[in-house]
Amino acid sequence: MTISTCMYHTGLDPFSGKPVHVPKGREKEIQRALLQYRDKRNWGLIREGLRIAGRKDLNGEGPECLVPRGYGAK
Repeated sequence: MTISTCMYHTGLDPFSGKPVHVPKGREKEIQRALLQYRDKRNWGLIREGLRIAGRKDLNGEGPECLVPRGYGAK
């Protein structure tokens, strides 16, 4: 096993023994969607993640935006 796999499964840093944050559930889905931002099926999750992060400025048209407004919006 790699160190990162150990950290993921135990939730602990193997060197210091301190807890590390391991995303699970919805947070993990949002992170995956952000990595695959070009897939239209992920745009709803991306909007949710951007709202949680306070980065609604990345919704819309333009080269600096991740997802366009309107498509798949809730």
